[in-house]
Amino acid sequence: MGHRHPSRLAGIVALLLAAIQPSQAELQACLSALTRLTAAPHNASLPFLNGVSGHINVGYLYQKPMFAVMPNEAMGNFDLCRHSGLYTSGLVKTHYCTLSHDKAGICVPSQCSAEDLHDKALLKPLINLGVQAASAVPTKCVMDPYLTQECAYARQAWDYFQGLYNVLVLLGNDTQYSKGSVSCAVHAQRANSAAYAMIAFTILFGLLALLGAGWKYLYATGSHNKKSAAATAAAAAAAASLSSSSPTGKKAVAASAPSALSPSDRGAKNVALTVQKSPGGADGTSSLVEIPLEESTPRSRKKRRNKNKNTVTRSVSLENNATTTPVPGAQPEVVGMVARVMSVSPCPKAVAAFSFADNWNEVFTLKTRGGEFAVFDGMKAISACWVVFYHALLWQIYFVQNPEYIIPPKGLLSKWWAAPFFNYSGTLSVDTFFFISGFLASYCMLVKLDKESARGEAKKSAWKWVPSMYFHRWLRITPAYFFAFFLHWKVAPLLAYGPLAATVWESNTRPCRGIWWSHFLYLNDVYPWWNQRLGEVCYGHSWYLANDMQYFLLVPLLCLLYRSQKVNGKKWAGYLVWACLLSCVIATYVLAIKDNWSPNSWDGVEGDHYREEGFSRPWTRCSSYMIGVLFSYYWYEKKQTNPDGKLLSIQANLLWVVGLSLLAIAMYGPHSGSVNVIPCNLAAPGTKCGSGWSASTKAAILAFLRPTWTLGLGLLSVLCWHNQGGLIQKFLAAPAWAPLSALSFCIYLVHYTVLTFYISQRTLRIRFELFGFLNSFFGLMAISCGVALFVVLLVEKPFMKLQKLYFEPAMPAKKTVAGKAAGTENRDNVTVPAQMLKLMEPPKKAVKAAKVTKNDGGS
Repeated sequence: MGHRHPSRLAGIVALLLAAIQPSQAELQACLSALTRLTAAPHNASLPFLNGVSGHINVGYLYQKPMFAVMPNEAMGNFDLCRHSGLYTSGLVKTHYCTLSHDKAGICVPSQCSAEDLHDKALLKPLINLGVQAASAVPTKCVMDPYLTQECAYARQAWDYFQGLYNVLVLLGNDTQYSKGSVSCAVHAQRANSAAYAMIAFTILFGLLALLGAGWKYLYATGSHNKKSAAATAAAAAAAASLSSSSPTGKKAVAASAPSALSPSDRGAKNVALTVQKSPGGADGTSSLVEIPLEESTPRSRKKRRNKNKNTVTRSVSLENNATTTPVPGAQPEVVGMVARVMSVSPCPKAVAAFSFADNWNEVFTLKTRGGEFAVFDGMKAISACWVVFYHALLWQIYFVQNPEYIIPPKGLLSKWWAAPFFNYSGTLSVDTFFFISGFLASYCMLVKLDKESARGEAKKSAWKWVPSMYFHRWLRITPAYFFAFFLHWKVAPLLAYGPLAATVWESNTRPCRGIWWSHFLYLNDVYPWWNQRLGEVCYGHSWYLANDMQYFLLVPLLCLLYRSQKVNGKKWAGYLVWACLLSCVIATYVLAIKDNWSPNSWDGVEGDHYREEGFSRPWTRCSSYMIGVLFSYYWYEKKQTNPDGKLLSIQANLLWVVGLSLLAIAMYGPHSGSVNVIPCNLAAPGTKCGSGWSASTKAAILAFLRPTWTLGLGLLSVLCWHNQGGLIQKFLAAPAWAPLSALSFCIYLVHYTVLTFYISQRTLRIRFELFGFLNSFFGLMAISCGVALFVVLLVEKPFMKLQKLYFEPAMPAKKTVAGKAAGTENRDNVTVPAQMLKLMEPPKKAVKAAKVTKNDGGS
């Protein structure tokens, strides 16, 4: 036993040496590759390496970093470095590394890894290489360093090693000005099991979408062929019956059930013309024949016109009577065979919910929601575009090389027309969503309760009904949210490529580890509490979804209280909503004074404090939602008491003036803080900067501006609900907004991913100019719409239908006057609702084909 201990110790030492040795070997390989650059022929690649590596001025590190004011060349040239073999005749293989995230980029031999560049042991050999390169410069090259090729190469070696040493000291190691990060990765991350699962689900949903569309198409084709065969047989039977019947008597045409069709086909919108030849035949029996007619719709009429081109019209001459009946030119046996081959069972509803064709048509229909709420389509569509515009501008500002073109005192954002697109006013688009959400949630729930009361279901226990509403709300939002979230977290980083890909996506995905579950409990706006302060924000814009869900928790309770008969429910519900609204305003004002918040981005640290501590908290944003609830109570009462009433002319004009004035105040009121000001994050210490507003002014803007915007929006909405909105109503209710409105929720979800991908792909800083920005905005908006459409077709629409199919009770069938359910059939008498007669009316060509000619004065 005593002899085994030394062998164990030797084994442990060997393992440690084996673990340490590769690191030293890698560092030595890096040094060897750098040393080879000082001698021919490898020194011929030094001009290239030096040219595509970034160079920084140390003075930039001492500036206050609101904007990325590093020079553009600090990023180097990513693409050239990745293809060095083409430009150095294969003398050296290189790769690109970024330092301190995006502050600089260098091109180094591929033998040098990120760990080698971060190792301080590399610094001393770099100094020696720089000294050797400096001493190797000939005297004749001092005055004119680029006189000859020899001088150029020698001078480039000196510059390259000196610059490499500087950036590694300043940015590659931990200092008070940098985080000491070095990354040589070009891809954000590698695929893991979660990424593969997300890809598998995407493929599955795509296959279901194609399967549903194909299945429904085959079923529709088979049904059409089956009906055509039945119609052909009925027409042949009619001709045979008429040819053998008596020619005397009058003819009567009446609507009846098509007996020639199968029971499954009778439920379709088809009718039959029953032609009565005479009161009685030669044998005293009635001679009745039925000619089925298809539904008269634009699509069916177009199909019949195409079909009639290949149809032979056969006239059957009778004694003093004639009937013209269309008979297809194809043989009945062929028609029957096609019908049997194409006959498939109906598509299961669960699969049909994923049908690509149906969901596509639902999204791109130009039929608005109609009625008084059609204006919400325009509001949602414009707000979605507004959000993307604001975030695109915000993200580009941090990567511009000419910030003076944008920021005050002379930049574009100091102009009056730019006020709605940035700073505090640019965030009002989300308050529009809050207003619409609060109004529709409350109003629709009150209407739903009225319907249940009319059906005798109003006595359902609240402890069963309220949780059901919460569950349906969660189920309505979460599938698309879940899909977009994991698309951002697990899939999009796999596609990113560039010098910033690794660092940008790492800063976006790292905060999600361990706390992703809080997003699907809608707690991510308050948990973890420190997330905003440290900049560790997971899927940063999703705070809105958490706010909205938390506000919705109050809506069912408020609606139950509003309809309560035991107490004055309407009064107390209104009081509670007003209490929530005023509490939000007061809390925002007090916290703004206490924590020194500012709504102005140019106020430096004060603006940062508001964005970190107050911008996304539910107790500072609920005012807009509660104003939407109050307007829902107003409109509900109006529809109950005076549904067709209109506003007086003086009332409508007053709402116009007040509503537009409130919107203008909210949008342009804070603009004074952007005129002739110097941003505090760029100002020298001790100099005047920022908006110059007092603490009370800043607090008042934060507390009252959002309610002001929403109140103005609500007043204009009232005009539109009364159909007195004029041009604004026509604009917002235009059918062209319907597709964008249907995509607005998913545009909000995915645009953050699109913008992150756009920034992570950059290899150079942005030279900002207005036309170029508009070009990039429309491109980003189009891509966001495309990705949103992908999510809507594969996830949102299908899961909405599945929710209705499996989790919502079926509505009872409507009854006719006779007490039978609408659409049912009676063998003796078919009840056809009056409102369906127009749909069931046969086309003119079909009537002419079955028309019985006049004879002996009969009609």
